[in-house]
Amino acid sequence: MMVQAWIVVALGMLATCCCGEMVMHGFAPFTSSELEMIHAQLADVTPSALLRSPQALGRTDRLGFLRIPKSGSTSVDSTIRVQMGYCANACEPMVDACSSCLYSTNCTPCKLSPRLQACYDCPHIQLDQIDGGFKQINHAYRQSGFEGGHLYLLTVVRDPETRLLSHFFFIRSACRYRHLASPDQLPPGDKSIPLLWLVTLPVAMQDAICDADFEYFLRHHLIVHETYTRFLLSRNSLGPISASECVEAIRVLADRFHLFATTQHLPALRLMMHYLFGRRYEGWSLPFPESNNADYSHARSTRPDEARGVLEHNTTLQTLSRLRNRCDALIFDYALRWSTPYYTEMVPEAEAFLELSLTELRKLHEQNT
Repeated sequence: MMVQAWIVVALGMLATCCCGEMVMHGFAPFTSSELEMIHAQLADVTPSALLRSPQALGRTDRLGFLRIPKSGSTSVDSTIRVQMGYCANACEPMVDACSSCLYSTNCTPCKLSPRLQACYDCPHIQLDQIDGGFKQINHAYRQSGFEGGHLYLLTVVRDPETRLLSHFFFIRSACRYRHLASPDQLPPGDKSIPLLWLVTLPVAMQDAICDADFEYFLRHHLIVHETYTRFLLSRNSLGPISASECVEAIRVLADRFHLFATTQHLPALRLMMHYLFGRRYEGWSLPFPESNNADYSHARSTRPDEARGVLEHNTTLQTLSRLRNRCDALIFDYALRWSTPYYTEMVPEAEAFLELSLTELRKLHEQNT
């Protein structure tokens, strides 16, 4: 009860002072004229890159996943690797590197060395890094006489308020293990990532998270804000995003991404991944799925936390989250607006296609085994 009482007092203090401080630090809402400019420039923009028919990925093609923390990305990664049989971050012998955050039919294992350790996990990297890695690989293939491949981009967008709360409580779940000297001392079954994220933060931030001080987290942990915008624009600055930058980020999503969804459409996204990228070409031998399992979910059970109910229903902190992520909030709004009719149209077609294709896939599997 002491934690809950402290939160109530802190929220009362926040409600009396936060608005002026937000403006003072440059995190003010877009003005009405800025919003008019943004919507006017995006009035004729449509998600032109969204795919509507199955693709057959060849040797030189890649899936590029713009992976944003706490946005359902683990579910998408597991769908691509576990269900669909793609390999992530495989070794690329021709360029002597791993293909960071790129998924392919190439499953060459990498030797564990400091330079190639990233091959074992898809980090949260910006769009230009994904582009750069693909261009390097594609150039090497072309130099070797292969036809150049294609990069298919996908991402998942989550609204800022719930993403930040999820991020906060994900890290906070490790507070009871903060005293451990190493993640190796964690009880069996407990994930090491929350503890690693916690102990690498400054001590003041660790204290704030473990004391359920979500306000401090929002005001001082700047790297968690405007994440989609910065990743789409490959921007390293942590300051406020301008209206023109916001327009550019939303255009990148519309013009370049072949598949995207909000977290509300995550099951439909996984279904469309099977539909668009699930085709096997001759010579590519993969484990055969007994069904498309498009409803696969990697959601973890939520650890009980008395602070959660107090924080997630507080409108003052929700407003602060949205102001600190004013462009990310617009990206989510546009992604939701665009993806709703897309999935309404495409899901029935994808379901019918996948049901019919199971018989064909079984025959192909029998031929290859």
